[in-house]
Amino acid sequence: MAAPEIAVMAFEKSLAPVVKDLATTGFVGAFSFVVITGFAMKVWGFRLPRFGFSRTAQWWIIVLLALFCVGYVIFNSFDAGTSFRTLWKFDFHMKSPTFEMMLNGVEPGVAEEWLLRFATLSLMMRAFEFSRHQFGWSVAVTSILFGLFHLPNALQGQSWSATFEQALSAASIGCLLAALYLYTRALWWPMLFHFSVDSFAFMSSGTQTMGKPGMFDWWMTVILAIIFIAITILLLTGERGRNAKRNFPEFTGNGLFFGGSVALQTFPTR
Repeated sequence: MAAPEIAVMAFEKSLAPVVKDLATTGFVGAFSFVVITGFAMKVWGFRLPRFGFSRTAQWWIIVLLALFCVGYVIFNSFDAGTSFRTLWKFDFHMKSPTFEMMLNGVEPGVAEEWLLRFATLSLMMRAFEFSRHQFGWSVAVTSILFGLFHLPNALQGQSWSATFEQALSAASIGCLLAALYLYTRALWWPMLFHFSVDSFAFMSSGTQTMGKPGMFDWWMTVILAIIFIAITILLLTGERGRNAKRNFPEFTGNGLFFGGSVALQTFPTR
């Protein structure tokens, strides 16, 4: 994903500002990564993700999830509280509402969701195809990986305490992102949610790194993690879980691996 940025370093001063922002913020790299990874997944016989809502998803659940996602973006980006007493104090002033800062949220929103919620989650669902808790294990593995992906931020000047908090928050919200995709079958939703969380946070704070967390920050991270995991469990259990599995019949075909229109037997059936 860094290749386009490296390619324009020699002549970036002569580029138009918009072109420079597109090339150096990871925007071009993210979509290049989507094309390359999508091609690889097709070669391996996986179906590309769908972007339309599943017919089995209940509209009132979708509305509640949308309201929650919007509320979290606002809370995460503009909450100015420093304790539980000032929890609902908001500051809607943006320190850096620039096109470049907004684009900095595109790379993780597009590339990370394509990598983890599509490619890696698909691979995990194939790996755990015969497991009783196929979706549970798949979501857990991809979410832990999502959290670990944030640890290198400590090498870019961010404190280790902030990085560990960020990794914990990412792992828990990764569960929700996976559940949103599995329940709705619409990959654009976790992409848009992820992009909005990052972009608005970057523009409101004026930085892409987190400050050293206090005790209140740790408490809020734990509370939100519990909420994210609880919503994930609700979406992937009971009738909602059965609907989610109906969204992805290629991973519940008792060993049948569907590549295009031809079913190939790749695993022994039981």
